[in-house]
Amino acid sequence: MNDITPAVRDLGSQIAQSVPNPFFGIITEGTLSAATITREQLLRPYPHFLGVNSGYSFLGNNIYHALAVKVEKRFSRGFSALVSYTKAKQIDDASAGTVRPGANNSIGVQNWYNLRAERSRSANDIPQRLVLTGLWEVPFGRTGSSLVRNTIGGWQVNVITTIENGPPLSISATAAGGANRPNVVPGVEAKLDAPTLEKWFNTAAFSQPLAYTLGNASRTLPNVSADGVLNTDLSIIKNFAIKERYRLQFRSEFFNLTNSPTFAAPGSALNSATFGVITATAFNPKPREIQFGLMLRF
Repeated sequence: MNDITPAVRDLGSQIAQSVPNPFFGIITEGTLSAATITREQLLRPYPHFLGVNSGYSFLGNNIYHALAVKVEKRFSRGFSALVSYTKAKQIDDASAGTVRPGANNSIGVQNWYNLRAERSRSANDIPQRLVLTGLWEVPFGRTGSSLVRNTIGGWQVNVITTIENGPPLSISATAAGGANRPNVVPGVEAKLDAPTLEKWFNTAAFSQPLAYTLGNASRTLPNVSADGVLNTDLSIIKNFAIKERYRLQFRSEFFNLTNSPTFAAPGSALNSATFGVITATAFNPKPREIQFGLMLRF
């Protein structure tokens, strides 16, 4: 880490002024070999380096609370159901990445000297998730002639439906002096009652931070999230008993059966042409996919 301290940032535009370079003639290559250098560079913790990288440092703090409920019931005539529900809250001060492909990336830490100010909903926070699973081994056709057993018997139907909230959004901005997020406009709410693909959140709720100041928006928004997931997968299976040791299985599988779209996160860069606009669907779940297969077991 080679970031300027908050006290240095308070100097404002003065830190961008050029001053004589004390490393001139000592460092012979690159930006630091010039006759002048910015005052900002000299006021960094390691002024003789443009950047300082190290191995992983576990400085972040993460808190996760959840209520998980699972109900399973086996009914008669080959039917069983499983319902699982999770209500959770995850808060941290240094997460980055995505909870699923196509979701929004969390911006990085803005001020390593005050990690407390980075505390917000985690990029991986999914407030609610519901999974419904049903399985039916069709009880008909288990006895009788070979024709009956091979046409009516041996069928199995499986269905899984997943419903979950989207992860929180993270708004970015760029300003001289290290800011990576915008300011919040007082009294203007970012959350919209009826978001659309063209305007997923209120873009007027954010403004450009001044040079050498840090944006005061939270690392992730507390009440604006990316699109949630509504996905149903269905499989229909037929088992054929050829001989005692041999079984033939036919599988038909339908992923995202209803072809319900899950949209990617909207543009999150302040002042960009796509700020607040959704321009694509998420990588996962994909549009409806259908596949068939044969499996010989022996």
